[in-house]
Amino acid sequence: MEEEMLAHNGAKMSMPRKAMKEMGLQVCCLMCDAQDIAGSERCKHCISQHSSARNAIDSASPESKIRQLGEELFQMIANPHLWDHDEIHGNHLRNYQFLAAQLTDPKEPDTVESVAKLFAKQKEKKDVSLIRDFANQNPWKHKPPTAGEIMELSQDLGEGNSDLAGKRTIPSKPIAKIDRADRVGEDLQLSDRIRAQQIAASLPKEERKEITEKEVTKRKKQRKRLQDTIEGVDEFIAEVEGSGQEPTDLGLDI
Repeated sequence: MEEEMLAHNGAKMSMPRKAMKEMGLQVCCLMCDAQDIAGSERCKHCISQHSSARNAIDSASPESKIRQLGEELFQMIANPHLWDHDEIHGNHLRNYQFLAAQLTDPKEPDTVESVAKLFAKQKEKKDVSLIRDFANQNPWKHKPPTAGEIMELSQDLGEGNSDLAGKRTIPSKPIAKIDRADRVGEDLQLSDRIRAQQIAASLPKEERKEITEKEVTKRKKQRKRLQDTIEGVDEFIAEVEGSGQEPTDLGLDI
């Protein structure tokens, strides 16, 4: 009985119209018994009626039982292969899939030769890149320049201006100091303890605590000495700038 229904419907079905596909109702075209003529009055009337039905369901309240049922049926019709296990609608949904398959050309099975041809075709295809092939006009993008070309290019380059090398930049106006009090920054105490624990990890367990504390104290002292040195250098630079003398005038080779 089911085979007779499939054959009967398959003989009268029409090609799905674009508007019906966009609404997910292409199955209706497959079940249509009208002549397969696009743009006919029958098609226009059918598309209009189905569009009105979809709009009516979409405009209903999300809590409406009618809308919930309509959305479920629309999902089944649009994707029959996902719902063909349904106890009530399964037979019809499988029928829709059979009708849709009649409109597609049978696919030939893949062979070793067809796969090899596909790989060869993809290998011959040139990878086009606008940036690499058109925007990049570098004459050496495919091969490096020769030694002679390098020498010629180096001669064209200027020696550059090194008169200002090594001199500090003096701002033309005072720069306001930034308040960084709210910036926590690195937690030095935590980093010291983590590093100390890493060093003590290879020692016996009973010695780890003592070595950890010693390492933390050592790192604090080293940081204090470094900070004092930096502050001393800053004070020295401030004194030199305040005196208006160059470091060489003070007997310093800087």
